[in-house]
Amino acid sequence: MAIQLKLSSTLRRYLPDYDPFGDYMIDYIEGESINGLIDRLGLTGQAIKIYMLNGRSVRPEALIKDGDRVSLFPTVGGG
Repeated sequence: MAIQLKLSSTLRRYLPDYDPFGDYMIDYIEGESINGLIDRLGLTGQAIKIYMLNGRSVRPEALIKDGDRVSLFPTVGGG
């Protein structure tokens, strides 16, 4: 059982073996939320601005199910 993880831009540096061109699969843990997944992977919640679950914007408290696709996007700065 697994979920697919997609990281955008600067978040990729947190997972050295992350391949943006392939499928990055993570073990599924029943009852885990996106926040739980972020903690488990050692990603910093402050760096993440947009949370998507199966192509839809969600809150980080959203529960993940087996086979889901989680996409995370960082805060974007500029001017």
